[in-house]
Amino acid sequence: GKAEGFVKCFEKDLDSSLGYLLFPQNHWRSIRTTNLIERRFEEVRRRTKVIPRFQTERSALLLCHAVLIEDMKINRWHGIRTTEEDRKQLEVLKRKLLVEKQELKMVA
Repeated sequence: GKAEGFVKCFEKDLDSSLGYLLFPQNHWRSIRTTNLIERRFEEVRRRTKVIPRFQTERSALLLCHAVLIEDMKINRWHGIRTTEEDRKQLEVLKRKLLVEKQELKMVA
């Protein structure tokens, strides 16, 4: 019944739900929910309403990047601070994710 569906959903999404644990511990409280991301998506949607379509994927990504940079400049990141150790940990995570992405491309 319902419990069985819950268990299947939980098992399927467990890795995604715990993904925030890969980041520096002092970031966990700010990134454990999707609220921060959802606010950014809403801002990107608002800005793209006036653009019928993007010429390239790159132009769409540039707009997304601009929204994130603007938010960082006016401190909408809700107190997420990074230490040198945090930056190193984030760089290791970034490299790991890039390697995984490359491996997926080679398999496909």
